[in-house]
Amino acid sequence: SSLLGNDSVHEAFIAAADSGGNWVVYNAVSDDEFFGAGSTLMAYATKVRVHGQSYYIAVPMKKAIQPLDLSCSSTAIENCSISNAEVLTGYAAASLLTTQSKSGFVEVSRQLVEQTGDFSSAKVGDFQVLIYSSVLDCWDEFGEAGIACPPTLSHEAITILSAALEEDAGTWSQVTIDGVSQAVFAFRINWKPKGSV
Repeated sequence: SSLLGNDSVHEAFIAAADSGGNWVVYNAVSDDEFFGAGSTLMAYATKVRVHGQSYYIAVPMKKAIQPLDLSCSSTAIENCSISNAEVLTGYAAASLLTTQSKSGFVEVSRQLVEQTGDFSSAKVGDFQVLIYSSVLDCWDEFGEAGIACPPTLSHEAITILSAALEEDAGTWSQVTIDGVSQAVFAFRINWKPKGSV
């Protein structure tokens, strides 16, 4: 457990792996030369069993957003806007996936929708993340938490995005939202709270 820093982090990895696989967020050890001491890391921990022996597998990455090009706008398709959208989607997904409870998921969703915290306009410019339920409508918890629902999608937009969301890595689609034709990077996450299988 020396690479993980302490027993509680080691135990979190084992619990995540034993639950069928889940995300663990932790701080880098003090002598971590690759990520830097104290960096916030995230890793998906899982377990495989070979010849009766269990092995725990995790690949860490730094939980930090790559700075967006704030001179770039979401109002035009340029290389920088494509890069910004993909970076923001990745960080949003990582932030949602590493929450350990429904209340944590709702709080990160609130930051995304209201553009606060790590997702403030000072950090993400005019780029916005829209969060939909698995059937591409407003997630019930948004209403309960007082979070504004994303724009209602037309049947055509739902059909296009449903097909795009079949891609595991996410993909670009052209859809009309609120009467405006937009290029959208659609990405699906499969979130499960800590301890669920």
